[in-house]
Amino acid sequence: MRSLRDYLRMAQRMEIRNVGMRQLNILILALASLCFWGSAANALEVDLYAGPFTKEMPGGVNVPMWGFGSAADGPFTVPGPVLHVPHDDDEGLTIHLYNVGIPEPISIVIPGQYTEMSPVFDGGTLPRMRSLTHEAAAGTGTATYTWTNLRHGTYLYHSGSHLTVQPQMGLYGAMIHDAGQNKAYSVESGGTPGQTFPVPDVEQIGDWKDGDYPGYAHAAPAGDDRLLVVMAHAEANDSATDFSGITYGGIELTQAEERHQNQGSSWSATSEIWYLKEADIATASSAQIVANATTTGGVTRKISSVFYSGVDQGNPIATTGHDGENANNEQTLSVTLSGPDLDLGDRVVANATIRTDQTGSAAFTWKNDFVTIGEHVGWSSPYLYYSDASILATGNEVAAVVVANNGVGALAVAVLNHAAAPTAIPDEPGETGTIDYDQDVVLLYSEIDVALHNAVNANDFGTGKSMTSAIHYAPKYFLINGEAYQKGITPNYKMGEDGEKRLLLRFINAGQLPHVPTLLGQYMNLIAEDGFTLPFLKEQYSIFLPSGKTTDGLVTLTCSEGPGEPADSLAGRYPVYDRRLTSQTNAGTHAGGMLAFIEISDLDEDSVVTPCDNCTNISNTNQLDADADGFGNACDADLNNDGITNFSDVGSFVSAFGTSDPNADFNGDGMVNYSDVATLINEFGTAAGPE
Repeated sequence: MRSLRDYLRMAQRMEIRNVGMRQLNILILALASLCFWGSAANALEVDLYAGPFTKEMPGGVNVPMWGFGSAADGPFTVPGPVLHVPHDDDEGLTIHLYNVGIPEPISIVIPGQYTEMSPVFDGGTLPRMRSLTHEAAAGTGTATYTWTNLRHGTYLYHSGSHLTVQPQMGLYGAMIHDAGQNKAYSVESGGTPGQTFPVPDVEQIGDWKDGDYPGYAHAAPAGDDRLLVVMAHAEANDSATDFSGITYGGIELTQAEERHQNQGSSWSATSEIWYLKEADIATASSAQIVANATTTGGVTRKISSVFYSGVDQGNPIATTGHDGENANNEQTLSVTLSGPDLDLGDRVVANATIRTDQTGSAAFTWKNDFVTIGEHVGWSSPYLYYSDASILATGNEVAAVVVANNGVGALAVAVLNHAAAPTAIPDEPGETGTIDYDQDVVLLYSEIDVALHNAVNANDFGTGKSMTSAIHYAPKYFLINGEAYQKGITPNYKMGEDGEKRLLLRFINAGQLPHVPTLLGQYMNLIAEDGFTLPFLKEQYSIFLPSGKTTDGLVTLTCSEGPGEPADSLAGRYPVYDRRLTSQTNAGTHAGGMLAFIEISDLDEDSVVTPCDNCTNISNTNQLDADADGFGNACDADLNNDGITNFSDVGSFVSAFGTSDPNADFNGDGMVNYSDVATLINEFGTAAGPE
């Protein structure tokens, strides 16, 4: 028998987390006796005991079960304990399996984790495989199973013996091995070394806009890794047509490409492309685009602009172009792009400008699936015509425009390089090469066929007996983490009470039927299946979960970007149910079965979820934060921002009394008055903060 010192040593080494139904008795048993210890190779070792027990189902029906537990005298549970292999323990896992009353041999397998296995066959002329690997003998047998070089991810463990019966009877559970603390997977986890998510496409955000020289206002739409592209067009007789500079909110743009024909001569045309990166867009003092030119007389100039997202900020743009020819007939302006100049996900933008010698509209015809960004624009006098177009790169491209009745023309082409592929969930902090989460929940699906359980328990299942096989499998109860849903009894899975924004749902199907877990009212990013990271993020609200499969989905709360704007994620209870619907009953009675609720916290009930709330315990729907310190006015009387509300803040409040000082207007009614005094009193002597 182990000593108290042994248990204390084991407790120091353990990382046990039951994120299923959070049954307190299992946690206590796990902390007391689940026997995790380190061997010389630092492999995690676990003692698992398998035994029979009876489970009471809704309606008072008692069903004979087999389950795993942490001690010889139980309790045995369905599912078994969550085996949480510490993230810093990559040497392996060893399970010591003890059969303490199961009337047939049993074993343990973990699909997706590699180990040597020794299948067991029945005797006879045509032997049949009874078990996927070696077994612990019926009644009192023991066996040891070892896995080395564990892969990260979410896995199902179950008995590998008599597969028709033993997993159905309850011999299953979840095994989790993360890549780090709250890091579900590394980039290499479960796949090809160096695997990454696919590159993001460069996408147009907002509308294309054009206007007269010298400029106009073009507000920047929201987006990540943005790039402002301004296209400049000019034509003239005997004058220089180039632009000397373009600004956005007072910040100078960079010229990427300038193409012109007959500059300074009769019948000249210019096409230019300018750009501004994310950091400058974010700090621009206004949305005003202003173009400048050294020569203004005798020149017609127009500018157009468009914003893109997903652009590489370190190397945003590569350019080329084509100077047109003197011609009175139709001519083609074209640029060929190929090889390293053009990657999948890049965006090709083109600016075609002509100076025609004919009155009336010129005709632009874009080739190779180029699509005009805005409308074709033309002026019959004095002769300026232009068109802008773009295409998302899918391989080798030819940027070509056909212009009818063209005197001279120029074509400027730019390749907007896509941003680097993410190695973590977009917009979320985390170490490079990991997929991070704040909290996780195991949702382990299974079913109970009462007739099969009773037959097995009565030794009346098999050849020559009343139930010969599971071919007429007919489950009556449908479980998540071993429980059929009962209104008012089954607890919710809570999210966000402590500021968590990312919930990892670990779906596992230990049943014999496929299921379709569906999250109503929220979306999740699917990140892995069967321990293999997906080659791209899949945003879905439901998944297909066949028997034996595992799928990981990440629910991410989004917060508003400014005071007064409601959070994108709303508080409330979001059901997770099986879209097959036949599993939503308890022995035919609604509502029950495979139903769970994710409860997103809103502690102060102001319709702003707790992780996004700048006052978590004081209702402030407007989220007013006048000094932009992250603490809402309703809970922030620290006017001098020294970290605590004290007498120095009282003086500042008195000075502001009767004014419209936004910092001291705690309730946001536009005036500092007696209604704000209560906040000052409540916050006095406390540290600044959202609570």
